[in-house]
Amino acid sequence: MQTTSTNSTSSTASSSGLSQKIVQLPPQASNSIDETLIVSRLLGDGGQAKVYEATSPSRPEIGSLAVKVFDKFSIANANGAPLREYNLLRKLDDNVNIVNAYNFKPYTSDLQLPTKTAKTMCSDNAGYMSMELCENGDLFDLISKRGAIPDTDLLKHLFLQVCNAVNGLNETANMSHLDLKLDNILIGNDLRPKLCDFGFACDNSKPITRTFGTLGYMAPEVLNKPMQGSYCASQADIYSLGVILFIFNFGIPPYNEARESERLFALFNKKKEYLFKMHPRTRESYKNNSLDGQLVSLIYKMLSGDLTIRPRCIDEVINDPYFTTSDQISDEESATRLQELLAATE
Repeated sequence: MQTTSTNSTSSTASSSGLSQKIVQLPPQASNSIDETLIVSRLLGDGGQAKVYEATSPSRPEIGSLAVKVFDKFSIANANGAPLREYNLLRKLDDNVNIVNAYNFKPYTSDLQLPTKTAKTMCSDNAGYMSMELCENGDLFDLISKRGAIPDTDLLKHLFLQVCNAVNGLNETANMSHLDLKLDNILIGNDLRPKLCDFGFACDNSKPITRTFGTLGYMAPEVLNKPMQGSYCASQADIYSLGVILFIFNFGIPPYNEARESERLFALFNKKKEYLFKMHPRTRESYKNNSLDGQLVSLIYKMLSGDLTIRPRCIDEVINDPYFTTSDQISDEESATRLQELLAATE
């Protein structure tokens, strides 16, 4: 769900080989944005919150912002969850692939809302968070319109940047996202992917007993866990990334959900080769033996229900031969190619 970045940043390689932002928030968009914001239009509705485009009359140099208004009747927003999400985003300010948050307020009395939404918004909110605005949409919109990403070099670079966001969350906050999906990967104004919507983020030091996520991206151990069972959040995120990698390459998910009642998933569980042999987008390539063997091997591992096979951390993913046996394009080249892809999709 919407949001992202108007700031230009330089980057350097981190110890894990991923790009990290050097600078903090731009001075014109600091967390001092706390005066009245004028809301213009709805950008997205995620159930637990609505995201609007807004401007600050006294700070026109900032331009447009995104304002995430939390629904106070959502269970997900209970016990201070919106403020925790804001504090988490502030902790992750130095990651170039995570959306920036500017300010949080526990009420929306200082939002000037369109007439149609004003009454509902002012009475049903649990606070709002102002954030950077991503005006290029999200990867769900892009792939829904365009299909699979045709440029393999661009595809790999975009995926590694998403991994950079998840890795930053793991290393800086010792947390996992638990709702990784195309809809939550925005395309920033700097043409970098930006991970957003951290409402389900969980502490990696504790076993997770609640079910979080979006159906098509949920790992089998999450979707099918016993009533009192628990699972490893970080490996659940690796599974979701495997779904995303599959969609990047083939335009649609590997299957609808990770249940035995789902035919393709059941076949994959029975014999891993059946996934590519039977999937409508891959079976012809499988038959012709034209699939990238390194890609196939990595997807097998990331989607595996066997946690001894599935990678345990992001480093295992980014150091897979699928990524390491070819040179990566630069951030600048990636931005140019993504801009061309966006233009061709309009």
